[in-house]
Amino acid sequence: QFQTVQSAAWHHGRHSVEVGADYRSVTAVRRDAGGTLSVLVDQIADLANAQLPWTSVTSPVSQTAHLPELSLWAEDTWQISQRLTIAAGLRWEYSPSPYTSGDSWFYDPTQAEFVQVFVPTPVWKTSLRDYAPRLGVAWRITKDGRTVLRAGGGVYYDSSMSIAADILNGGPLSITQYKSERNGLFSTVLGYGFAPNLRLPEINQGNFSIEHGFTGHDVLSVGYVGAEGHSLIRREVGGPGTGFERLIALTTNDGFSKYNALQAQYRRRFSQGLEVQGSYTWSHSIDNDSSDAFLTWAGAGSDLGNSDFDLRQSFDASASYQFPRRDGAGLAGRAAAGWSLSGVFRARGGFPITVQQSEEYEGITLTNAFRPGYMAGQPIWIGDANAPGGKRLNPSAFLALPDGAQGNLGRNVINGFGMSQLDLALSRDVRISDRKSVV
Repeated sequence: QFQTVQSAAWHHGRHSVEVGADYRSVTAVRRDAGGTLSVLVDQIADLANAQLPWTSVTSPVSQTAHLPELSLWAEDTWQISQRLTIAAGLRWEYSPSPYTSGDSWFYDPTQAEFVQVFVPTPVWKTSLRDYAPRLGVAWRITKDGRTVLRAGGGVYYDSSMSIAADILNGGPLSITQYKSERNGLFSTVLGYGFAPNLRLPEINQGNFSIEHGFTGHDVLSVGYVGAEGHSLIRREVGGPGTGFERLIALTTNDGFSKYNALQAQYRRRFSQGLEVQGSYTWSHSIDNDSSDAFLTWAGAGSDLGNSDFDLRQSFDASASYQFPRRDGAGLAGRAAAGWSLSGVFRARGGFPITVQQSEEYEGITLTNAFRPGYMAGQPIWIGDANAPGGKRLNPSAFLALPDGAQGNLGRNVINGFGMSQLDLALSRDVRISDRKSVV
């Protein structure tokens, strides 16, 4: 990897203008000294049936994928008055596509078929219109400067490195192509390819906060943070073009995410050596896939739901106290000098849980297939004194369905266990000399 960042600034009156360029060149390398034999099955017993396993035999691999990226930006910070400052900027992203190794699958929507291409081919059409505007405002509402409003927002583009890596690794399969006799007379191909019209993922972000200092020692801030991701990378299998002869996993832009959060924080510093801080966050994150590193089944119904990392509520509090130094107070005073006591308390809700009948289908490991049905009227959790947290999932609340069928139980609709934690620390700063001390 090579990266260089250059910038220049110009100050004129109330304006501070900055322009710059960021160039990065990444070369992904795959070197497999020997060939590999790979086998995929739903369960160990399937190895006894020669028709069920997916098998692949590969030769030694020596491939590279080159990915250059260029960003140009300009920003003007304008101090309109002593109490109001506006920063506006524009960033331009240029990410030319890497080329495939010469044996890849592409989905053709005009024919609803997969096309195997044997010549190096760009994975996406390079765009010259990836502009990312940014805007920020800071306003001291009161003359004494104790109340400040801040707001900002912008458009951001994600790196295409994960797409480029798929060229070398065959996506989550790590193999370009498998074959199986599971569908009878015809061999079925399991491969990896790319959807048409791929583009860089786009994220829109915004924030707003107001901060007020009651005195010179305590500050309260309340704010909102939001983000929405479009055209995110989602790796799917089982979508359009799937048939008995061909099962192709695709890199697509079908991913979506949305995040909203309310945040509050209070800080106070006392003159007696005591300092306290507390913060609370309520947030909600939703998406249709929380990781682009695994495969999802495209025909499994809607996966839009709580993110795997969705955390509705969290609270943090910390306090520290510095015992006063009492020089010349005798042996007891010197023994008590330099000590400090600190503590941190954390509490949060639980992460969501998805119940699945199996993590595999057709011999392929999937993150969303398939969920069982939910039996209305049955409690999700039942008490169990021997289980962690004193409860466990109720098996009677879920209805097993035939393979390939998606139940009505939503993704990540069950709340997991919350937690709380308290950490305390007692330390002493032992002064060896005027310039040296040991904690």
